[in-house]
Amino acid sequence: PRPAEADRLVLERVRAAGRPAVLVVNKVDQAREQAVLETLQAYAALGAFEELVPLSALTGRNVARLEDVIAARLEEGPPYFEPEQVTDQTEAALIAELVRQEVFRRTHQEVPYKTAVQLEHLDDSGTRL
Repeated sequence: PRPAEADRLVLERVRAAGRPAVLVVNKVDQAREQAVLETLQAYAALGAFEELVPLSALTGRNVARLEDVIAARLEEGPPYFEPEQVTDQTEAALIAELVRQEVFRRTHQEVPYKTAVQLEHLDDSGTRL
């Protein structure tokens, strides 16, 4: 099979971008294996893609492979947080969120989740639960 006109237009944009490209073909669980193979061969012959990944998001087939293909192409960026920093939320904001969650849990969803919590005092000494 030859790529459809709409696919050729997308392909032109991919080539014009001059960036590495990966073709992902989803829903392979709904097609005959031979049809999938022929489609992949047709797109591979165009030479525009570094890799072709047939997958089925529904069944999970090749999803892990796609994650690996994407991860292998990601460039490491600069650190935006200190190595020991695990969140950008303040301690007071985290405590308020925990209180809201507990109110929500105990009222069996009868109170809107936007319960207002105002932390008046934080005692950071002594035993922690």
